[in-house]
Amino acid sequence: MPSTTAALPRILVFSENCISTTHGTGAIFLRNFSQYPPERLCNAFIGTGQDPGIRASIDLNGVRWPATPGERVAALPARLWNLLARRRPRALPPGRHGIARALQAVPFKPDLLYAICYGAEGFAVLEAVLAALPSNLPVLLHVHDFWPSTSANLQPLLKRLGPRLTAVWAVSRPIARHLTVVTGHPCLVDPGFHVTLPALHKTAHRAAGPDFQAVLLGNIWNPALLPDLKAAWRWCQTRRPDLPPIRWHCHPDGIAKLRAAGLEPGPELQPMEFLRGDALWRMLAAADLALIPFTRQPEPSDDYERYSMPSRVTELAAAGLPIFALTGAQTSLAEYLDEKGIGRHAPAARTETVGPALLALIEDREQREALGRRARAVAETEFSLAEFQQSLHTRLAELAFGPRAAASA
Repeated sequence: MPSTTAALPRILVFSENCISTTHGTGAIFLRNFSQYPPERLCNAFIGTGQDPGIRASIDLNGVRWPATPGERVAALPARLWNLLARRRPRALPPGRHGIARALQAVPFKPDLLYAICYGAEGFAVLEAVLAALPSNLPVLLHVHDFWPSTSANLQPLLKRLGPRLTAVWAVSRPIARHLTVVTGHPCLVDPGFHVTLPALHKTAHRAAGPDFQAVLLGNIWNPALLPDLKAAWRWCQTRRPDLPPIRWHCHPDGIAKLRAAGLEPGPELQPMEFLRGDALWRMLAAADLALIPFTRQPEPSDDYERYSMPSRVTELAAAGLPIFALTGAQTSLAEYLDEKGIGRHAPAARTETVGPALLALIEDREQREALGRRARAVAETEFSLAEFQQSLHTRLAELAFGPRAAASA
């Protein structure tokens, strides 16, 4: 790793939604950059801007739309126009002059642009940001979520961006395959699954019975998955009446939102306290099986289901827990579980499929033990936060200054 703070590049992070712990992409970024000098980071963003995790920030929302001779285009009409852009010759372009002025007004001169985009609006504003910056500035594109079907304008936009990109990273293989073809750049696959590995992890696995602990960690992103999960667990409990409810450790706000929508967790799910730190690791090490509700049908229904990866895999694998995902085989999550050999899966809405598959894993202690052992081994090999940060700092310095400069720093 570069030996001094001065050897690390000044990074302008452009993102759709500000970098914040309030969403998964921001939380992953802040965890991975926790040892990076904060004064060498600046976040320019569109979208939501609550609880910024990077001290220096540039809110581009006020200048993202083009100016008319009289006044700026109102945000709502412009957004509605762009939402209908698939039926129009082109979307409303960003306000390049306003974006350039906003970037120039901040005394931050980057050595590297780190772009985190997922949809047509983000990539369009990224193009405007690049037009305002020096043409020789290295550009790293890191795609966490990907929505290529939302706009017919995205493919030509990505092709135009290709020559400006220095490197492309993606959190899943499906994203990487798509971006490699469209941008012409080889794509590094790194899910961003990095964590300080807990010493405490699962080593002893119980047989199915009244003490069996299945856990669900975090929010259920699609409310329709809750009835699916309840139906699958009810199917298992009908055949194994001694199975207790799933323990659901989630922030109270997440549970409250589902209840406000008329969805009740019980009796199949038992809401539990929201845990962090050592308390979280103790709970996971005491559990027997982790559940991830992700997609309802055998095939993905949208780009999120097709390309995205739930970040909670990080903690579950680090704790040595076997994973059962309620998802179809054609998702990034299913591909990852199969590739690493750390879990099983079946589509959530197919109770007649997911029920037997889930019960078979619950009753097969040896299989759960093997999956959990592999999960911890994957975490030890690939998830170490300290090792990742060391390589990340070196890679960023090489992108910004070249291999020789990074090595001599």
